[in-house]
Amino acid sequence: MCTEVPERLRFGITVGKRNAPRSVDRALIKRILREAARHQAPNLLPLLREAGSGLDVSLRLKEPLHRIAGFDAGVTALKKALHEDANLLMKDLSRRSAGKLRSLQP
Repeated sequence: MCTEVPERLRFGITVGKRNAPRSVDRALIKRILREAARHQAPNLLPLLREAGSGLDVSLRLKEPLHRIAGFDAGVTALKKALHEDANLLMKDLSRRSAGKLRSLQP
């Protein structure tokens, strides 16, 4: 969803209790997603400047945490799996946004 404010990039992150019952797990997921978003932002900002557009991105955990690979193997394995998924998600966002933002250029 593009915003009216040019060159503005915002990320919203939602992790519900149904998918991650413990607040510690919800905070971990949000922290990892924020970190991935922060690392991807420098790649998206030049595209936003070129297009003269802003971008709002909403991220949410769709699948219950216990279904994520690495959940039973401990916190370290879970963090690694979450980092990998978040990085793939951000790369996909960058790829999709690049195509859409280039089509908005005058």
